[in-house]
Amino acid sequence: MLVVFTADRGLSGSFNANIIKNAEQILRAEPETQWQLVCVGRKGRDYFARRQWPIVESLVGLGGTPDLTQARRLAALLLDLYTSDRADSIWLLYSAFVSMVVYRPTLARYLPLSAESLGIKPEPRARTTIMRSIISSILRPMKSSISSCRGSSARASTSRWPK
Repeated sequence: MLVVFTADRGLSGSFNANIIKNAEQILRAEPETQWQLVCVGRKGRDYFARRQWPIVESLVGLGGTPDLTQARRLAALLLDLYTSDRADSIWLLYSAFVSMVVYRPTLARYLPLSAESLGIKPEPRARTTIMRSIISSILRPMKSSISSCRGSSARASTSRWPK
């Protein structure tokens, strides 16, 4: 499953063209994979519908400022597709902001989650070690924030935090 994020209108230069070009490269690079699409944005939906790619769902008319309700709807749809075994993996293709004039097409795995997709280097041990690594990566920034808020007189004890 490939989720393609484009705009609803075409007045955004290469924003839509780069995403559509990258999506087509992905779809054609693995012809044995039975790709299905979820299109967020009218430009992507129209492009892939004209070329008869299988579109499972499309979300259009978001107005450039999606809200939490729309994000939850998309997340629920993707989770349902994955948990019902209609998709064995879900990939997101979107434009990552680099600067005011540069948006870089980015492909990221959404499901299934892995240590690598979360940006964590897994240790070659049991699952508990991977979970400890994930928890540690979440708690470590919290620990430093708490320490800096308490001031120098009341430092947090480091013995309670996973290493």
